[in-house]
Amino acid sequence: MLTETNRTIAPWTIIRSDHKKSARIACMRYILQNLEYKGKIANKELIPDPKIVISGIDEIRMMEENLLKPGNMPG
Repeated sequence: MLTETNRTIAPWTIIRSDHKKSARIACMRYILQNLEYKGKIANKELIPDPKIVISGIDEIRMMEENLLKPGNMPG
């Protein structure tokens, strides 16, 4: 499904949720970083953890590399 629906016009963003609190904070940072609003803090403070927020293409790449090694996949 991911390979068929991840498109440039509507890319997937994966939020790893092994640790719920960290995942929620990373998700909020990701959303706030991508919106423009009055009183926005510096983008460098909104950068989500790259171990938690992964682009769809990076997820597909990791899945393909670990296809025969499921123990190497997160989660």
